[in-house]
Amino acid sequence: SEGGAPASAPASSARRRNRRAPAGGVNTPALAGLLGKFEEAFLVIPNLTAGSGSDAAGDGKGGDAPLPFLETSLRDGLHALVAAREESGLPRRSRRQQRVADGGKSGRKRRRKLPPVDFDTIFERLKEFKEVNGHCNVQKSYSDQQLANFVRGIRERKSTLARSGVEFEELGPDEQPLTRTVTRERYDKLNSIGFQWTISGPKVAWDDRFKELMDYYNTNGKWPSQSMGSLGEWVHKQRTLHSKGDKNYMKKNFPRLDAVGFEWTPRGNTRMSWEEGYDLLTAYGRLNGHFNVPDPADIAGPAGVDRKSNDFRLFKWVESLHGMYRSYRLGRKSGSLTEDRVNVLSKIGFPFREE
Repeated sequence: SEGGAPASAPASSARRRNRRAPAGGVNTPALAGLLGKFEEAFLVIPNLTAGSGSDAAGDGKGGDAPLPFLETSLRDGLHALVAAREESGLPRRSRRQQRVADGGKSGRKRRRKLPPVDFDTIFERLKEFKEVNGHCNVQKSYSDQQLANFVRGIRERKSTLARSGVEFEELGPDEQPLTRTVTRERYDKLNSIGFQWTISGPKVAWDDRFKELMDYYNTNGKWPSQSMGSLGEWVHKQRTLHSKGDKNYMKKNFPRLDAVGFEWTPRGNTRMSWEEGYDLLTAYGRLNGHFNVPDPADIAGPAGVDRKSNDFRLFKWVESLHGMYRSYRLGRKSGSLTEDRVNVLSKIGFPFREE
């Protein structure tokens, strides 16, 4: 009600005065005084309305006291608060607020921008690195970030040029090279200290990998998985070439791996479970009177082989049985083909390849 509003003002002001003084250089009395001016400014309206009707509320001319402008009422108080904050030594804005005002992103630390450096200077630092470490392969986390960025950047630049069919960059008469510009002179200069333009490992001969594979198998009793480093990647490549039926590979390298019982399908038969494969095989035998499952590629039409069809999946499963059986006869790991399963297949007349 109109009569209750003024009575509540002193109690409200008293509660605010008893509150703890806020941090940041603004004291409680000053803040309480500012809030009091708010109350005085807005309580004039109901008082004027009660005394003079709608005219007072409309233009402030009908009452005993004029309606104060809010800016005038608060100006002195706000200026006093700002002055008190400046005297306390605190900035007007927090660092986060200042970053936002400057157009930066709040909450993120800006990366320190490294000063520019010319090629000759960075080359001398690379030479010093080589003398200490014996190589020029500066790691990304190296303390000298300028040097690390240069090594990475000039390798990327040379690789980009190579993909474009360009060996070196040619500069115009008035053109100045950038730090990572790859000219013939710079290329020779970096080569003179043994700089490696690529950091991939050296190629290993197939025979050496084959020996490494057999050493692994004889030690662990299983073939390495693809996740087993460079040897695992090599094994995966052999299986890929085999599945594609690469003519040169099948003629030269396939026989050597096949002779030692290499599993061409990881973990034996991965295309279907033993139960599903056995059911499809027995159904094929009842229908055709034999278990010589043909390769669908030999009878496929122009549309090619449907690799999701049961015919293709059964053929692959049977081929994996023959591969695992060779390992079984040699006394090696034979995937999912256990002795019991060999006996089950033999009882139904399945002809294992003996070669």
